[in-house]
Amino acid sequence: MTKKQLFNHFMIFLVFVILSVLVFTIVDRGIHFMLAWNAFLAFIPVVMVYLFSRYKNKPYISMIIFLVWLFFYPNSIYLITDLIYLNQDAFMQDEGMYQGLLYLQDFNAYFGFFHIFLGAMYGVVLALSSFKYFYQYFKEKYHYIHIFFFIFLPVLVSVGIYLGRFLRLNTWNLLNPYNVMREFFTNINGFTFVYIGLFSLIQYIIFSFYFLYKKQIL
Repeated sequence: MTKKQLFNHFMIFLVFVILSVLVFTIVDRGIHFMLAWNAFLAFIPVVMVYLFSRYKNKPYISMIIFLVWLFFYPNSIYLITDLIYLNQDAFMQDEGMYQGLLYLQDFNAYFGFFHIFLGAMYGVVLALSSFKYFYQYFKEKYHYIHIFFFIFLPVLVSVGIYLGRFLRLNTWNLLNPYNVMREFFTNINGFTFVYIGLFSLIQYIIFSFYFLYKKQIL
């Protein structure tokens, strides 16, 4: 990753933060302010990619940078989960079996919808930017490692998303792995596997579409 690419990412991030503050001021919902913080956490992996590209020939430094990237990378996909804050009641009203649905014209609701949806798409872009760099790096430097990277990374990310969304753990909680593992296995249930599987599938689909478009198959 070049300095120019990093600068472009930073400018997009800055615009999104300004938009988040603006939407929060108009809509007055805390999620829109929190999206700015979530975007910052999602931006950190891009910085790590830039640093890795500069120090990749220094084994110990590059390993530390990669681990930091790995810890923060789930925050990119995590932005997709903020779609749950869309409020159906603000967009439509059920008038009954014979009346059907009445679609409401609520400016604040659609302004919030635009912002949350844009945040989810921004997370996907950040995830792709990080993923494609390391995928290509492993493909060129190590035989077949990129295949395992493609298979296992989405699962690890999905576990991280589950820990953040439902157990309210943060990236820095990974500094205490014993506590994280204890919390995870204490709260594990059938929904855990479904949720992790679902978000792993979402990532497989996103990355697969990227490769298909890259090869101009679609």
